[in-house]
Amino acid sequence: MEDWRLQGQEKYLQNAILERKRYQRYSQSWDHDHCEFCWKKFSLEVPGALQAGYATTDNVRWICDACFEDFKSRFNWTVNPSRQDGTERMEPTPVQLVRAGETPSRVVLVLEDDFGEKILSSAIAGAVWVVDSEKNRLYVEKARRLDPSRPITRFPVREGESLASACDRIIWALDEHHSEVSQNPGYRELEVIGVSLSDVSRTIFQDLNFTRVVTTKTGFLATKE
Repeated sequence: MEDWRLQGQEKYLQNAILERKRYQRYSQSWDHDHCEFCWKKFSLEVPGALQAGYATTDNVRWICDACFEDFKSRFNWTVNPSRQDGTERMEPTPVQLVRAGETPSRVVLVLEDDFGEKILSSAIAGAVWVVDSEKNRLYVEKARRLDPSRPITRFPVREGESLASACDRIIWALDEHHSEVSQNPGYRELEVIGVSLSDVSRTIFQDLNFTRVVTTKTGFLATKE
């Protein structure tokens, strides 16, 4: 039986270069991340969370020690030798340079794997969560170079998972990062691109305190009062 932790991570972690390090926030707008395999929490503020592990060099992907040992051969990971002991090194990455006090009130969730250069559009304002694909990855890195303070998160669609199911799953995750629980003030608008309103679970909006949801040409827009 296939390990339940394997959900298509080879798309973005096969042959990856990792660093063993103390947890570093991907951006100042949230206080934790999760292991890419078992979903254990990494945080320096949350009680009981992991405070060190293996991460990609951009601090986007985190892997706990147990999952690293279980999958290092399968994924052919290379550990940067200069950072294998780096549990206390806190060299800031460009993504960490978010302006003090800046908390995006708008989040855009993109579920189009060929969204590409549209990520650079001024119309895509606020924090962005975009499905991971080769084309999207290229323009995400370009967007980060143009504006290191811009919060952009890539996420995978699991093997066999529909875009509607991925949408429901990621909405919960991004709400945890951007709601008033993690930042003050919390986000007030969520624009979803690539999935229609009729395809997603309607109860999620009530559960997450959205008060208005309308259909758009590219998906839908949900708002909180």
